[in-house]
Amino acid sequence: MSDWLQECYCGRGWYDPGEYNTCYACYQERRSRYVHCIFCGAWHSPKYDTCYQCRTSSPDRDEAGRNLRIDILLRDQFTCQNCGSQDNPQVDHIEPCAQGGTAAPWNLQVLCRDCNLDKLDQYDWRWEQRRFRLMHMYFTYGWRFLDEVERKQLIEDAADHGDEFSWHARSRMPDELAAPPPQWAIDMADQDEAA
Repeated sequence: MSDWLQECYCGRGWYDPGEYNTCYACYQERRSRYVHCIFCGAWHSPKYDTCYQCRTSSPDRDEAGRNLRIDILLRDQFTCQNCGSQDNPQVDHIEPCAQGGTAAPWNLQVLCRDCNLDKLDQYDWRWEQRRFRLMHMYFTYGWRFLDEVERKQLIEDAADHGDEFSWHARSRMPDELAAPPPQWAIDMADQDEAA
């Protein structure tokens, strides 16, 4: 081989020490274990809970990412929401960051490694329905656990998704901003109280 290439410690290939630390085979092996950053979706080492950019932008962000990741894993019981597997659970953005998705709890789900690799940056009606169910769950059961910023974000996200969620959003707004709920919602609430 050429003078400027160096044999990798693994013995499987060569690399340019001026630009790389290992051969391409070692790089691919390391990369196969990488995970998505919970905040921005970038790939990063599994040694950290967030990517380098998010870790350095705020000192508390890595711990916040770790806590959010644990919350999502516990909420979904470490079970893939696509196939039901409990092998290699990973937290996935339902609406990908590249398409405007956020790190809000209703936009995160647990997928196994294989399903996460299959999904990549897809966001079709299946995944949108999952996100709707999570939004509904946070409106119905999780509202009291959300801080003011998360509540505002949930209301804004819900208001963008049609009548089903706009009623939820209006019902959580201050009285002076909220429009009256539709009659079907009043009837349903009356039936719930009677039961």
